[in-house]
Amino acid sequence: MNPGKNLAVATLVLSLGACGSPLTNGPCEGRTCGGHGRCGVVDGTTACRCDPGYHPDGLGCVPDSDPCRGVACSGRGTCDAGGESPVCVCEQGFHSTGLDCEPDAVSCDGVTCSGHGFCLQNEDGPLCECEYGFQADGLDCVAEACIGVDCSGHGVCEAESGWPACVCEAGFRPEGLSCVEIPSICIGVSCPQDGHCVDDGGRPVCRCDNGFIPHQEKECARALDERVCTPDGWCWQSPDFPTYSLDLILRPAADQFWFVGEWGFTVRWDGTGFSLPDSSSWNPGVRGMWAGSTDDVWAVGYEGLFMHWDGSGWSQIQSGTNMSLTAVWASGPSDVWAVGSDWVTDSDWSGHYEHVVLHWNGEEIATVQEGPDALNFVWGFAPDDVWLAGGAIIHGEWDAVGTGLLLHWDGKSMNRIAAVPDVALSGLWGAAPDDLWACGGRWVQDTQFEGHAEGVLLHWEGETWSEAFTVPGGSLSRLSGSSARDIWALGFELLYHWDGFSWTEAPAPERPGEISAIRAISDSEAWASGHVGRVLHWDGSSWNDVGLRWSPRPEVYSLWGTSWDNLWGVGYRLEAPNGMQGVIAHWDGVSWLFRDHGGRSFLGGLWGAASDDIWAAGYQQDMNGPVLLHWDGKSWDEVQTPSEHGLQGIWGADSSHVWAAGLFYNHQSGLGIFESGAVIRWDGASWSVEWTDPAAWLGGGVFGTSADDVWAFGSNTGTGKVALVHRSQDGWSFEPSEIDGVVWSMWGCAADDVWAVGGKSTGVPNELLPLAMHWDGAVWSAESIAAPGDLHRVWGTGCDDVWTAGDGNQVFHFDGLTWAPEYVGAGEVYGLFSIEGTDAWATTGGAILHKRSNQVP
Repeated sequence: MNPGKNLAVATLVLSLGACGSPLTNGPCEGRTCGGHGRCGVVDGTTACRCDPGYHPDGLGCVPDSDPCRGVACSGRGTCDAGGESPVCVCEQGFHSTGLDCEPDAVSCDGVTCSGHGFCLQNEDGPLCECEYGFQADGLDCVAEACIGVDCSGHGVCEAESGWPACVCEAGFRPEGLSCVEIPSICIGVSCPQDGHCVDDGGRPVCRCDNGFIPHQEKECARALDERVCTPDGWCWQSPDFPTYSLDLILRPAADQFWFVGEWGFTVRWDGTGFSLPDSSSWNPGVRGMWAGSTDDVWAVGYEGLFMHWDGSGWSQIQSGTNMSLTAVWASGPSDVWAVGSDWVTDSDWSGHYEHVVLHWNGEEIATVQEGPDALNFVWGFAPDDVWLAGGAIIHGEWDAVGTGLLLHWDGKSMNRIAAVPDVALSGLWGAAPDDLWACGGRWVQDTQFEGHAEGVLLHWEGETWSEAFTVPGGSLSRLSGSSARDIWALGFELLYHWDGFSWTEAPAPERPGEISAIRAISDSEAWASGHVGRVLHWDGSSWNDVGLRWSPRPEVYSLWGTSWDNLWGVGYRLEAPNGMQGVIAHWDGVSWLFRDHGGRSFLGGLWGAASDDIWAAGYQQDMNGPVLLHWDGKSWDEVQTPSEHGLQGIWGADSSHVWAAGLFYNHQSGLGIFESGAVIRWDGASWSVEWTDPAAWLGGGVFGTSADDVWAFGSNTGTGKVALVHRSQDGWSFEPSEIDGVVWSMWGCAADDVWAVGGKSTGVPNELLPLAMHWDGAVWSAESIAAPGDLHRVWGTGCDDVWTAGDGNQVFHFDGLTWAPEYVGAGEVYGLFSIEGTDAWATTGGAILHKRSNQVP
């Protein structure tokens, strides 16, 4: 054997084994050096020996000038430099555009967006634009109701019909959007359906769930009559809800709506139900509002009112004008615009409108412009792109003339923009700076003496305003949209919708004339509100009443009862065929039942000795004659009285000691004046006149603490001073007073602890300040209660549990030391009643409010 030959063969075998030989598990196995070299082991290290024109790069060979160096291919592929120039080789679903990888274009065919949105095609492919309540997740729309709802970490949130609900784990129960632990003491305790057990000081007690109230036989009845409550626990005990017109709709957050109306009344929707927020610092003169978020809301109104809500309360800012402000808009907390106008009477008794434009820069309000004509609305897209619209239809002796006004702020100056001159504008809404709509009306003269108004819609496309649509039958006053293809226009009994192509008359709710505000959310959701608290929801095909609708309801002025489920009320209604109609109402713990009684009359007094011995007192519609009714447990029967005095109130010490008081209104005097007051008494068998005086106008009524301590009260007809008449063991005596005003109500827990409330005269007709006095058995002393006007009623169950209320949104409670306000969301309270210091009722404006204990008896 030739040793040299054998050595060469061995060397060749080792070389092949290192660079691609059939040997396995070598360090160069699978290494191709990019196809431009050979792999080998040098000094124990695997490396590539590259072809000419290439150099090593790790275990690859790259050209001496690498065209792929720095090419990332958008993170969706690899760079290939094998051709004349480098190119990206992209992964599935992407295609090469040279040195980048872009998504493959996909059409909207077959994309349903889960049935809760619509597909849009753009440069990157299809995407879903979801309806309100859903958000995009790829090419699906998923419910967002449960976003942020963790059910306190003890349950899971499920969207039921679009609303979030917690399904709790064992040992927990749902309470709102939380899961609360079931107390150990409640294990094994059975509560009524729709009720739950709580640990009440070491003993298990059943209470009704939210939305339910205690009922007879330890049941929990659905509280359809108490669906809206204030933070202080006062619930509107009426499916008819408020009597106030809700003329403004705000959306400070995706799941919140504010409906704002007369007297500052505000009701909020949070996605699950309605509530009455504490707005005791609210000003009833608001006419326009704008919301950026839940802690950034602006309001403007009469006499230059300018207010801001920061999430915890309202603060008023001096605007520097007394003009009535009608609208406000903001691009942010330091860029707020407000407009308004007033009618100015000229020397020749004619008149004209003048307007003002205000701007808030975060520190102060500046007057940007003042001038002729009315300004009604403001809308903007940016701090340097703000539109203001106005004008008015002014009626002359024989005809009417319309004036239009359009102003634009470009960040430097306010410019008047040419538009249709005879159209008075009252609304603006825009999707983009080159897509803005204005609505209003013009006057059309039909004959020399007659004419009519017609609605007009103007459109701005970036350069000029053009008349786009005319609506016969009346002006348009509101605009609201969610996109360029979803806009609503509202007028009196007029409702039109823009779908991106044309304006068409929209399906209107029943009685469209009751709607005064509208807010669009999406093409399948909108809200509307208006007359007497009506709130409606648009579901994409029809308007549906959400249950806060008011129907004609009697005014209840007095309440009396024996328990939380046996309460009586008296008052009147004006919708009767013959005018005023006396009404008696009864509450059985679940609902109120109203019945006409007493004929053409007003019933204002109510008192009972027992559940089958109740008296109601009042007067005839023309105030000339009394009305007295008695309940024996089966029926209300009319009782004759010995006096022609109309009765204002009634009270008794027991079934045989009952007094009623009132006044006589003389129609025959030619002036129609109150001439005298009288007190009549029931002794268990008959009524008799016990006291009368021509100087005492007993328009308040009567109250006592015992048969030998009775007060009748009102005003002195001659002097206008407070009238107080007192009955003791020695008989009746007139108590002189130097207070200019009237006492409307009295209540006391003892002969030396009596409260009297009413109104104190200011010298201005029909203007009264709150009057509160306390009797200690010897003298009357004045008390301070911070009510905005006179106090109508006072009632209590003990010396440390007294309630009073009148004008404003508050009732006041006395705990034995101080009077503290509670927000009820009502304009004027006329009736008050409470039981055992827990349940309390208030009546106002055709509605009844209830503050209750939730414990099942």
